[in-house]
Amino acid sequence: MSSYRFDIDVLRAFAVIAVIVFHSANSLLPNGYLGVDIFFVISGFIITKNLSEIYLKNGKFSIINFYVRRIKRIYPLLILVVLISLISLSIILESSIHTIFLTGGYSLFGISNILFIFNEDSNRYLQEIVRNPLMHTWSLGIEQQFYIVFPIILALIIKFYKFRFINFASWFFGLLTVLGLANFLFFTDQINFSNSFYSPIARFWEITAGSAFYFISKNIKVNSKVSNYLSYILFSFLILLVIFSS
Repeated sequence: MSSYRFDIDVLRAFAVIAVIVFHSANSLLPNGYLGVDIFFVISGFIITKNLSEIYLKNGKFSIINFYVRRIKRIYPLLILVVLISLISLSIILESSIHTIFLTGGYSLFGISNILFIFNEDSNRYLQEIVRNPLMHTWSLGIEQQFYIVFPIILALIIKFYKFRFINFASWFFGLLTVLGLANFLFFTDQINFSNSFYSPIARFWEITAGSAFYFISKNIKVNSKVSNYLSYILFSFLILLVIFSS
């Protein structure tokens, strides 16, 4: 059975369009940057879904295999983008070349967002991204850091608690909800823009929200097609509400 989710691709389309409009015509969609937050929620949902399905099928999952799949999926295109960007931008934007090369190097290690946390210029996101397009890799860095931590947490819980999956899922959903809520309350009122915008800790609640939603969907006893449409409608409503709010 194919694990393809049409509703997830529709949500990705919403998110991509919102971000593109935000960067190209900020006044038309001033909250369009929230499309990135939507991607974090989707990532939490997808990664939890993939790992959980492997566990249900095989009774275990390999963290190493997970990392290998992520590397094969991310790095060929990332390396190509970084190389092309460095070559072209070194000619076009000579004044910013040091920052661009530094960003490219950090992005290959999945930590470009950490670089921006300690760079005061990063507070002027829209202005700086014109001079350093590789700033876009900050969100990928957060996802990569999530990929490192989350499978380990999941594996430890499975190893030490030995729950049947349905009980495990309910327990884990509760944990994710508590951690996500605590993280949301603590980190969404940051004085420093860089700390809250680029920090993986400040984004943790968004990714756990996606993980929690996966377990909610697993425990709703409805037809799979109906579940897909319900999730599509719910997420679409939330996207529109957040992006078009003042």
